Formats: sequence, structure tokens, C-alpha cells
Amino acid sequence: MRDKPEKLTREMAEKWVANMDRADGRGKGGQWTMEQTNQIMKQKGFDFDPAVFYAVCNMLHSDYSKTLSKYGVSTPEAYAELARDWIENDDVAAGERKTVCHYADIVKCKPRPGRRFLSFRALLL
Repeated sequence: MRDKPEKLTREMAEKWVANMDRADGRGKGGQWTMEQTNQIMKQKGFDFDPAVFYAVCNMLHSDYSKTLSKYGVSTPEAYAELARDWIENDDVAAGERKTVCHYADIVKCKPRPGRRFLSFRALLL
């Protein structure tokens, strides 16, 4: 068993986001590019690792946009604020480390029937 990586790299984030299910049903991939999330991060005055912020914004959109949109939450700025909350949440692993732990531990989840998860090993290849 491999140890968790110390950091989520740009390559890891891009592979992760590329394999996310799009909430709008249009296949796989993220809602935003890394350049777009970098711009939002800069506008908001946030100082996070760009790969982490990109992955978290897209993860939150992929996982929660269907419900959040029912309540009028759909702007990139709202997802940026949620990403900040995710990264800065100190209930679990500290800071950006939480994201790399979440990412690495996905492989321990058993997929629901008809679903498959991207294995961490595949991301290292």
C-alpha cells in the first residue's frame, strides 16, 4: 500500500477533475479550468495552492450543484467560498492536506453498482 502523497500536484488535480461526473449530465470533466479558478481565487483574495483550489471547486460543483442550484446557488464565487470553507475547515486534517487525504482515500470506497471510481494508482501512472 502506498503512502498518501504530501501534496496534490497539478497533474493529479487535472486527472481527478477530468474523471469527475458532470452535474449537468454532459459526461466527465470539471465545470471550470484551472485558469478560471485561479482568477476567482485572485479576485477573492484567497491564497491556496492552485491545484487544490481547482480540484475542490470542481469537486464541490460535481457533488452538490444539483441541490445547490435548487436554492439559487450557482455562481463561481459561491463555489469559491465553499472551497475556502472546505480547505480551511479544521475539524479534520489541517488545511490543504485535507484535500490530498480525501483524494487518496477515494480508492478505499466501494463503488455503487454501475459506478466506478478512479483509482489512485491510475493517477500515478
